[in-house]
Amino acid sequence: MSISSSVGLVSGIDSGSIIQQLLSLDAQSKVPIFQRIGGLNASKTALLDVNARLLSLESASSAFRMNDIFRSTNAVSSNENVLLARASTSAIPGQYSFRVKQLVSTSQVMSRGFTSSTLEPLGLDSMSFEWGNGRLTRDMLLEDANGGAGVERGSIRIQDRNGDDVVIDLSLASTLSEVVDTINEQTGIRVIASIKNDSIILNDESTGTGNFIVQNIGGTNTATDLGIVGNVDDDTIEGTQINLMGTTTLLAALNDDNGVFIRDNVTDFRIQIGGDGGVVHSIDLGRKDAEIDFETLLSDLNDGDGIRINTTEGQPDFSIVTSDGTQVDITLGEILDEDGEVSSETVTTVQEMLARVNETLEEELGGGQVIMSVRDDGQGFQLIDSMGGGGALEVIGAGPFDDETAEDLGIFTGAGGGVGNTITGERIPNTVEIARATTIQEVIDRINEQTEGAVVASIDPDGKRINLDAGGELVKVLDDGLGGDYGSQTLIDLGFEPDVEAVGLQGARILGGVGTSLISSINGGAGLGDRTEITVTDREGESLAITGLDQFETLDELITSAGNQLKQAGVEVAIRLNAERNGLALEDASGGTGNLVVSGAAAEALGIVTDTASDNVRGLNIQREYVSASTRLDDLNYGRGVGLGKFKITDGNGFTATVDIGSDSTNLYDVMREINSRGLDVEARLNDNGDGMILVDTATDGISALKVESVSGSTARDLGILGEASELGGSIDGSYEKILDLDVTDTLDEVIGKVNDSGFQVSASLLNTNTGGSPLRLVLSSDISGLDGDLIVDTGQVDLGFNELTKAKNAKVFIGEGVGGVLVESTSNVINDIVAGVELELQSASDTPVTVNVSRDEAGIMEAVQLFVDSFNEVIGRINEFDVYDAETEVRGPLLGDPTVAKIKQDMYRTLQQSAVGIETQFRFLSEVGIRIGAEGKITFDPARFESAYADDPEAVENLFAAYESQGSSTETIAPGVTVDRVSTDYSELGFGDLFKQAVSKLTNSIDGTVTLASKSFDALIEAQNKRLELIDERLAAKEARLFREFTAMETALARLQSQQSSIGLISQNLATAGSLFG
Repeated sequence: MSISSSVGLVSGIDSGSIIQQLLSLDAQSKVPIFQRIGGLNASKTALLDVNARLLSLESASSAFRMNDIFRSTNAVSSNENVLLARASTSAIPGQYSFRVKQLVSTSQVMSRGFTSSTLEPLGLDSMSFEWGNGRLTRDMLLEDANGGAGVERGSIRIQDRNGDDVVIDLSLASTLSEVVDTINEQTGIRVIASIKNDSIILNDESTGTGNFIVQNIGGTNTATDLGIVGNVDDDTIEGTQINLMGTTTLLAALNDDNGVFIRDNVTDFRIQIGGDGGVVHSIDLGRKDAEIDFETLLSDLNDGDGIRINTTEGQPDFSIVTSDGTQVDITLGEILDEDGEVSSETVTTVQEMLARVNETLEEELGGGQVIMSVRDDGQGFQLIDSMGGGGALEVIGAGPFDDETAEDLGIFTGAGGGVGNTITGERIPNTVEIARATTIQEVIDRINEQTEGAVVASIDPDGKRINLDAGGELVKVLDDGLGGDYGSQTLIDLGFEPDVEAVGLQGARILGGVGTSLISSINGGAGLGDRTEITVTDREGESLAITGLDQFETLDELITSAGNQLKQAGVEVAIRLNAERNGLALEDASGGTGNLVVSGAAAEALGIVTDTASDNVRGLNIQREYVSASTRLDDLNYGRGVGLGKFKITDGNGFTATVDIGSDSTNLYDVMREINSRGLDVEARLNDNGDGMILVDTATDGISALKVESVSGSTARDLGILGEASELGGSIDGSYEKILDLDVTDTLDEVIGKVNDSGFQVSASLLNTNTGGSPLRLVLSSDISGLDGDLIVDTGQVDLGFNELTKAKNAKVFIGEGVGGVLVESTSNVINDIVAGVELELQSASDTPVTVNVSRDEAGIMEAVQLFVDSFNEVIGRINEFDVYDAETEVRGPLLGDPTVAKIKQDMYRTLQQSAVGIETQFRFLSEVGIRIGAEGKITFDPARFESAYADDPEAVENLFAAYESQGSSTETIAPGVTVDRVSTDYSELGFGDLFKQAVSKLTNSIDGTVTLASKSFDALIEAQNKRLELIDERLAAKEARLFREFTAMETALARLQSQQSSIGLISQNLATAGSLFG
C-alpha cells in the first residue's frame, strides 16, 4: 500500500493546498461565465416555451379550415332506440325521415337431433358450403316490377268468397315474396297467395259462394301494379305477369343476375342483313374512349390513374431490348445535367413521352432503328424494330417501379415475352366519350343507331327477350369476328346463338323468373344442352318417357310440365325443388315396393338419376351459375369484393409471372385476360360449376405443381386462387363453393371441430335442447351477415335434416315519408351516406318514422373560436411573463428586451388587426364578430356578439375564419436533401385561420423560422461561453502543472542542499577526529 501526500518531505510545505488556493483565485473568472450560460439557457428555455404556445396557436388556427370546423354538424335522432345517427363535416343540415323495416340477420341452419356427440358417426364423407348464391330461386324487388315501373306503395283490400275482408298495408313490402308472406299472414280471410309464372296467384279457401274481390284503396294503385285487382265468381285470381323487362331494366339483372358480357372499345357482335354478301354492321355496346393523340395527358390514361414514373435520380422507368440484343434504358422523369440542374422535365403528355423515348433510342441506336408511336386506332402504343437482328423486340421492367411503367403503357413483354420485330401494345383506357351500355334501352339504341336504322331492336311483347327485325330482310347474328374465347358471349347473353339467320329473330329468354332459375343458368351456365329426355318409373312400375325438355326456358316451366305429364300418365312421382333449393327432389306416392328409377341424359343434367328402393330421393346440386365473365370484382368474394394488388404465378415448367390487378380491372374477364396475357402455360377461365375462376396447368411434362403466391394486397386470396395445386399438372379452382372433406366415421364433435378449423366463412356449434331422446343438434352459422351470407349446406345423399334456424336478411330502411319512401338495403346495420355525410346505426325495426335532424354544430364552432382566443392569449401571456422587469426586486425576466419576442408580438397584433384577404362577404375584421384586444394585450371574446353575427350570416363568419384560395405553390431546396414549401403569397382569399397559421409558421418553421434562428443564436452564444470555459480550464491546468513542477524543483533543490550539508558535516567530523589523533 502506497501513501501519497502533497506535503514536501524536505520543506514540509503543503504544496497541493497552496496550488489549489492559487488556482481557485484564478478560477473566479469563470463565475460570470457560468452566470452568463445560466441566463442564456433560461432565455432559450423561455423562448422554447413561447414556441410551444405558438405551435398550439397554429394548430387552433389551422383547424378552422383543415378540420372543417364550420362544416361540423350534429345529428339527433328522435328515437335512439330505433336508430342512432352520426354526422360528418360533409353532411347537409336538414330534417330527414326514416322507417326501419328490419335489421340485418345472419343465416343459421340446425340439424335433426342426435343422441351422442362422441359415439354416433354421421356417415358424411364431405360437406359443401355456399354463401349468398347458388339457390335456384330468386326474389324480385317491387321497384323492378312491371318493366322497372315498380309497384306503388300502399294498401289493398281483399274480400274472400265468404264475405270476410281485410285491409292489408303493403307500404313496407319491398319484394314480391314479402307481399305473398304478408297476405298469407292475415287471419281475417281464408286466402292463400303464391307465385307462379312471374305472377301472384290468389286461392280462396273459404268455401263461400260470393265473389272473390281484390281492390285498391287509399287512392293508390298497389293492387293494380301487383296485377291482382279482380272481382270474380271463382276460387282463384290469377294475377297478370309483373316480372317484365322494361327500357330501364339493368343489364346486370339479366340471365339470373349474371348480366351481359360487354367489352370496351371493341366490337361485341355483328349483324348481317340480306343474306350472304349482305351488309354487316359491327355493334359495340362498350364504352368508347377518346383516341390517344399527342395532346393526351398521361394522367388521363388508365382511367385517370395515369402512368407511373419514378422520381429517383438516375433510375430508368423501363428498358427496350432490340432484336440484336441491345438494351436501351428509358427515363421519363427529370433528367439532370452535369451541374445537377434539370435539363428535361418529367414528361406529362403523350407527345413529350414519345419524343423522350424516340430521342433516347436514336441516341443509342441511330435514327429510325426502333420507333415508338401511337397505335393506328389510337387505343394504345406500338414499337417497331428495324435493326434486323435475330431476336425478338422486348420491353422489360427497370428502376424502382420495375415492370409497372411499361405495363401502364401497355407495352410490357418481359424477358422472353416478345414475338417478332413489332410490339402492339394493349389497349390503354383514355377519357370516356361514350359510356358503356347498362340498360336494355341503351342496347336497343346502340343496335338501332349502329345499323343506321336497318335493324330495329325491341323488347318482345312477352317482356322476356329481345327481337331483331330488318323490315322483312334476312337477319343473321355473328360473333365479334376477333377470334377470341368470348367472341360470341355478348350475343349469347342477349339471347341469340351465333350464325342463326331468319326473317326477324326472336331471342331466347334472358329475364330470370321469380322463384325459379333459367335453365340456361344450371350446370355452370351450360344448361341442358342437347340432353332433352328423361324416363321416370315409379315404385309400382308405371313409367313415362318425357321428351322435348329443350322447349322450356325456366326450371319452373320444366317441373310443372313434367309433373303434369307424369300425373296424366299415372306415374305417381312428383318433382320439386329440394330443401336447400340448389337442386331437385323426387317423391314417389305410388305405394309400390320396387325401385324408383329415373334415367336419361336430361336426368343426369338435372341431377336426379336414381335407381333406389326409396320414396324420397334428393337430387344433386345442379350448380346454378352465379359467377360469369361479366361479374364485377366488387360483387365477388361473397359481396366483399376483390382487393387490388399483385400475385405471382408459377406454372408447371417453373416459369413465373406477376399479375397486377389495378383499378382498370373491373370484372372477372379483365382478371382472366391479365393472367392469360402473361405467356405462361396457364389458362384462366370460368370453372365448370359457374361459381368461380379456375387456373388450369397447360404445361406438358411439367416439373412442378402450379402455384399462386401473393405479392401485395389480398387479390389472390379474394379470388380464391392463393395456394398450390394438389398434384403435378393439377389446377387451382377458385370456386366460392367450399367443400370440406370428412370421414364417414366422424362424430358430431369431430365434424364441429373440422368445420371450425376449415377457415371457411362458417362456424359450427353444438346445441343441447335437453328434451327427447335425441337432444343434440348441429348448428351452422354463416360468418357473413345479410343476404350475401345466405348459407347453403349440402351433405349429399346423407340427410342431416337441416332446417333454417335464422333466415339471412339485409337491413332495410326507407328514407322519406309515406308511399314515396325510397328503400335502402345493407348487409350491415351501420349504413353510410343514405344522406350524404350521415352514418345511421340501426337499433330495432319500427313502423313509426324516426326523424333525424342534422344541424351545424354551433357549440363546436364556439369551442374552436374560444380555443383560438385562449391559444393567442397563452402566447401573449407567456411573453409578458418572460419580457418583464421588477423594479422593486430588480429581477429581469429571461426574455427582457429580446428582439425575437418583440417580433412575435408585433406579428401577432399585426395579423390580429388586419382584414381578411379577398373576402367579399360582410365580415372582414375579427372585431366584427366579438374578438378584440383587452387588458395586458390579451384578446377578449364576446360569445353573444359572435352568435349574433353567425345567426345573421353564417357564410360570412365561415369565410372570415376559413376562406382559402391560393394561386400556386412551389418548393425550394435549402440544403442537400432538404426542401421546404414556399407557398405563393398571391391569394385570392384568405381567412384568419390561415393568416395566423402562416404568420406562426414563419416564426416556428424548423428550418428558418424566427424562433428557430433565435434558438440557434442562443446555442451559438452558449457554445461560445463554453469555449471560454474550456480555455480557462486549459490555462488553469497548465498553471497547475507549472506550479507542481516548481514545487517539485524546490523540493529537489532543498534535498540537494540537505545532502550537501550532511556531507560537509561529515567532513567536519572527520577532520575533528583526525585532529584528535594527531593533536
